[in-house]
Amino acid sequence: MLSVEVRELEENITIGIQLGNVTFSFETDSAGSNIKTTIKAIKEIATTHAKLFKSLRSETLSKSIAIPEISPQSQVGRKGKAETSLVLRRLEEILIPKSYLKTARTTGDVKAELEKQTGVPFTSRKVSQALGVLFNKKVLARVGSKGSFRYIQQ
Repeated sequence: MLSVEVRELEENITIGIQLGNVTFSFETDSAGSNIKTTIKAIKEIATTHAKLFKSLRSETLSKSIAIPEISPQSQVGRKGKAETSLVLRRLEEILIPKSYLKTARTTGDVKAELEKQTGVPFTSRKVSQALGVLFNKKVLARVGSKGSFRYIQQ
C-alpha cells in the first residue's frame, strides 16, 4: 500500500511516502523541484529491497496482535472466511516450511502450535477448515475418521 502525505512548512514542503510500515520523508521547495528524482530514488530502493520490506512487514504482523488483520477474535461483525484465510496463510508460511506436519497432527495440535508461533488465538473450526483446504489442494493427507482426523504433509 502506498500513501502520500504532504505538509507545507513555511516555504518548504515535506512529503512523506508510506510503503507498508516504512515512511520515506523528504523536503522540497514550493515549486517541487526535486519530487520526481526523489520518488524515482524511493521506487528504486523499494524495488531493490522488496524482499526486505516484505520480511519486515511479515515480522511486524506476526509479532503484533494489536493489528486487526492478525487478531480475528477482536474484530466486530462478520469474521467468517477472513479468519480461515489467515489461518491458511500462517500454515503455509510457518508450519509447513518448518515440516511441523511431517508427523500426523490433530486440529487441536495444529491450533496450539499456530497460537504458540503467532501469539494469536484461532478457533478450532477455522483451523479445521484451513486444514481441509490444504487437504483438497493435496498439500496434506488425512488419516482417521470424521471427528478424529489427523493431517500429515505429503
